[in-house]
Amino acid sequence: MEKWTLFQTELIEALIRYYNEKERFSHGPDNEKVKEEFWPEIETEESLLKTVALETIVVAEDFLMDEGRRIYLLFSKGWGGIDLDDNGIGVCGIDEKITEIGYKDIAF
Repeated sequence: MEKWTLFQTELIEALIRYYNEKERFSHGPDNEKVKEEFWPEIETEESLLKTVALETIVVAEDFLMDEGRRIYLLFSKGWGGIDLDDNGIGVCGIDEKITEIGYKDIAF
C-alpha cells in the first residue's frame, strides 16, 4: 500500500501507452467517422478513465514466486467495438512494477 500512488501513476501511463502503441487502429472499420468512435483519442488520465474500468484484482495462487509478489489487474475496455469475447485488458504486476500488459487471459 505504501507504493500504491506511484504504482497507480505508472499504471495509467502504461495503459495509455499500450492503447496507443498496440491496440489503437489494430483492426476495425475503414470509414473514418466510425473509426474515430471505434478508436477514441486517449492521451490523458481523464480520457483513459472514461474508457476503462477495473473489474477484478487477481492474487495468483503462485502469489509469492521466485521473482516476487505477483498480482493481476483486469479491466473492461470501451474501445475497439463491442467486446463480445470479454478480452479486456490484463496487467501483471510483480513487486509493484508493471511487467506485462495484454488481454485479460494473461492472468489465467
